[in-house]
Amino acid sequence: MLASMSDIEPCADAPLVDWSDLGVSGLLPTGTVTLLLADVEGSTRLWETQPVEMTAAIARLNHVVSNTIAAHDGVRPVEQGEGDSFVAAFARASDAVAAALEMQRAPLAPIRLRIGVHTGEIQLRDDANYAGPTINRTARLRDLGHGGQTLLSGATEQMVVDRLPEGAWLTDLGSHPLRDLPRPERVVQLCHPDLVNDFPPLRVTTTAVSQRLPAQFTSFVGRNGELTQVRELLADNRLVTVTGAGGAGKTRLGYKSRASWPASFPAGSGTWIWHRSPTQIWCRSQ
Repeated sequence: MLASMSDIEPCADAPLVDWSDLGVSGLLPTGTVTLLLADVEGSTRLWETQPVEMTAAIARLNHVVSNTIAAHDGVRPVEQGEGDSFVAAFARASDAVAAALEMQRAPLAPIRLRIGVHTGEIQLRDDANYAGPTINRTARLRDLGHGGQTLLSGATEQMVVDRLPEGAWLTDLGSHPLRDLPRPERVVQLCHPDLVNDFPPLRVTTTAVSQRLPAQFTSFVGRNGELTQVRELLADNRLVTVTGAGGAGKTRLGYKSRASWPASFPAGSGTWIWHRSPTQIWCRSQ
């Protein structure tokens, strides 16, 4: 029999069921659940270059993950996850965030975890694994991050913004497209004085950002100088206008500039308006 997390009041002060105490550690919660998905950044390279260190580090990681999930009333589907990744489920979003922070603060070098946390209705593939949109979105959210970075979805942010661990805060990283998913996601980063809080732009692919642009059936040759100039202008200006005679290539330059946007601007940093007329206009709202 499966326990439904939607039957548990998420803000209740009463302690949640410790599944391991009941001898049912393999029992997965259903209903509305907060998922934590994590993996090891660059694990293949680390195994190839530091096999001895990684063997010890993975042992520490398993110990830290198991103890942390249990301490925060979570459940870990033992059979789920590929490679050096893992999944955990929590009834309270605040518990998931506290667990993520504890994992990131643990001494795991040379391991650095990428963590994604998202809240939604969950589906079971069988009695030992999750499936469906919620776990897919959590995985795509995790994939945006870098080692040492914890990313929360907009849904999770709303549930934890007033219940963060002591000293923690959230940084808004904007809305971003997620690979293979139709709806972009608002992304926030969990920050803490004990963590590294400055990271490169999120790993948003050009394909994901550019999928709404019309397909171009000829190659784009040259114009690198103009592309660079457009990017530089957009870095300092909210409105950029490109003018020229008909047939000069304004439209194609616009498509190419927009398609290569992630190289210059983090996705979600603003809203672009494309206006097609004899004069091409880009607008980036801050």
